[in-house]
Amino acid sequence: MLLSPDTRRPNLGPERTPPARRSPRLAELPSAGASTDTPQTTSTTARVEPISEGRLAERRSPRLAQQRAQYGGCSSLGGIKTTDANLYRVILKPIVKQAVSQRDATGEELEIYAVEGSTFSVLIKKLWDKFRGHMKGGAVKVDSGEWSIVDLDVNDWAKMMQFKLPNRHLLDTERTEHQWNLWLSSVSVGNITQLYVYEYGSKIKTLPVLAAFKKACIDPVATDRAGAASEATLQEIADRIQHRWSSTFQGAAVLWRMWANDIVRNLNRSTWDAAIAPPPPEYVARLFRPAESRLELQIAGISRSANLALDCVNAAIAANSQLLQDWEMFRARIKENGKCLVTRKAVIQGFIDDVLPPQDVLDPMERMENIPDIDHA
Repeated sequence: MLLSPDTRRPNLGPERTPPARRSPRLAELPSAGASTDTPQTTSTTARVEPISEGRLAERRSPRLAQQRAQYGGCSSLGGIKTTDANLYRVILKPIVKQAVSQRDATGEELEIYAVEGSTFSVLIKKLWDKFRGHMKGGAVKVDSGEWSIVDLDVNDWAKMMQFKLPNRHLLDTERTEHQWNLWLSSVSVGNITQLYVYEYGSKIKTLPVLAAFKKACIDPVATDRAGAASEATLQEIADRIQHRWSSTFQGAAVLWRMWANDIVRNLNRSTWDAAIAPPPPEYVARLFRPAESRLELQIAGISRSANLALDCVNAAIAANSQLLQDWEMFRARIKENGKCLVTRKAVIQGFIDDVLPPQDVLDPMERMENIPDIDHA
């Protein structure tokens, strides 16, 4: 605790009024409004003014006091606010690079970004949320020499980002939280620190290594002469999408291919599996029809069964009508056949009657006179 300059004045005694306080803050204390008619005893403890760490540093260093006045409520840590939420502040110049050895001029330079936080972990979390969209995945090379790509987490920030000081010195990412906080405290006011954001991580050192990694994990297996995904690849993705979303959407085959084309056009096959999981884009979704629900499918199945049974009954009724018509035709044919048989019977009977000789006709030979043969006698 430090005493204000007023407390080192000698006691003026009860017969004199205490001198006016020079500090505006002490002037606002309740004791400042007391009546001067009543004698007051000067109390040392009533005039003790607590001094914060930032103000104490200002008294020790005029330069820090000047910085505090320049940046408005900043502490002695190079223009960093003394509140817990904004204890550290650093100004960054982000550059997105594909490989560690890539020149800064060929990288994608982003807008200058100032980040604040109470600890280095808080700053890293903000930086991760800010630049996560520029990170496409973490490249990993196993002992056998094969490349693979993994999902990223904020704990992998040291593999995806790196700080570079104005003196062109790259900071080692293998530091403790305390060491990072000390580095943030040492950052000078107004200095801009470069931040490298790697698309696939610091494992990609050179552009030839990047080409080998893309060939193993990123580029489509089969492409056409223009470099786009082949028809076989497009159809494979369309089939996978239809298998995944056929219970939700219904549509023609061309709609599934439109959805597949929207996925494969980024030419990054490592993202295709994850891109199948969410719903289709809006311009494709409005072309689909909603699939029938389970209840609707059950009702549709019952309706089909009932319609099939009704069709069977209608077919039986039609067959019965045909039998009735056939019966009438058979009856008419039977009647005609009976008439034909009667006619044939009469013909046969007439034939029989013509064949048998009549019983009332006499034999003329028996009545014929025998004339003697005179010519041969």
